Amino acid sequence: MTHTNLLSSGFIVHQLGAVPALLLFIACLALNFVLQFAYIDYIDATNSTTISQLNCNLFKNRFLLVFLDIIIIFLPLGTLATQILSVSNAILNMFQSYSSINFQYMSQAITVATAAVFFLPSMFLTSVKAFNAISPFSILIAIFYTFSMLVLSAKPQNAELCNGILSQLQPFPVTFSLSYFLQILKLFPTIIFAVNITVSVPIVYRDALSPKRRNTKICILCSSLIVFSEFLISGFSAANFGAATLPSNLGTAQQCKLAFTNALPLVYAGVLVVAYPLWAQPNRYCTMELMRVPIDNRLVFCSLGAVLVLITTVLAVFVTDIQTIFGLFASFCGWFLYFLVPGMCWIQHDVQSLKLGNVEGETEMAIAEAHIATDQGLKQDSKIRKIIGCIFLGLLAIVSLVSFSMNIWSFIQ
Repeated sequence: MTHTNLLSSGFIVHQLGAVPALLLFIACLALNFVLQFAYIDYIDATNSTTISQLNCNLFKNRFLLVFLDIIIIFLPLGTLATQILSVSNAILNMFQSYSSINFQYMSQAITVATAAVFFLPSMFLTSVKAFNAISPFSILIAIFYTFSMLVLSAKPQNAELCNGILSQLQPFPVTFSLSYFLQILKLFPTIIFAVNITVSVPIVYRDALSPKRRNTKICILCSSLIVFSEFLISGFSAANFGAATLPSNLGTAQQCKLAFTNALPLVYAGVLVVAYPLWAQPNRYCTMELMRVPIDNRLVFCSLGAVLVLITTVLAVFVTDIQTIFGLFASFCGWFLYFLVPGMCWIQHDVQSLKLGNVEGETEMAIAEAHIATDQGLKQDSKIRKIIGCIFLGLLAIVSLVSFSMNIWSFIQ
């Protein structure tokens, strides 16, 4: 997921200021660890292999289960749309650098052509093994991109970076106004979205070696720290361009008008093209499960892929701001998957009790009961847990609502 989110990190740092942005990033990372580890505990307790299965084990309300499945379907649309938008912008900027041709709706035309040529064909592949084989190289390209941004901007304050652009990293905003704090609330779900892989956690748990829970947590911890480091480096490097910082880090670098900075977006575009079908596959599988269609139905699978490309292309054409696309889906869909589900699980379910329900045999049951009996604190503080959980979810609901409203307003404007 980080491949696309890395592109907007510089504009976030520029909007908030370097110091507040760093503090916000750290707070989001800490909250992300709490949420991810909660998911791992619940997955371990219920032996779930997918988020949908986890929800079925924890919740009995049929409407809520269907709604959460729909949320899982809609959640990656923002990422998929920005992948198309980022690739089309890279092609557009390269085209404009070497050609004077320009016409009305040129940007929209290139976006549609990019989706049809680069993204649509991959939707007709029923197996993504080839893309899975290539995906490790995309991580290397992402690291190369991150350190390229660092090298490009690693100069003292007020020194010329390139093409007359000065190094002007702003440590704090000019004023701490109400709109500034609203902007922080707007960006909070987007940053959480950048380092969260909740939907993929069951897959990581399933493939992990024993002890699964500990190894999965270590895996999530290490990968999140790597992503966080890339997010920080690319963000602060792009924000060093000062007033010349654009919503996309690649667009910011292209202002240097160097052969290297012009080619970098095209190289990174290859990463996004490979990532697209990988992100689209869970979306299609979940949709087919809701439709009660067999997973091996090639016609339906490919048709859903074509519909997915159409929807995300329309989003990329009409919502041209990467931050707005991320924010819309992260604030609405993300609240249910990243905040509500683990929060409700923490409030309503005792992980040890869930494990007890999965233990078979009288001997194992007796051992489990003895283990639970030694931990009376879990029963004594149930009311406190509910109060804390409800307050926590209420605050996050307010943050998500403010973020969603502000992103809607940005879209309207």
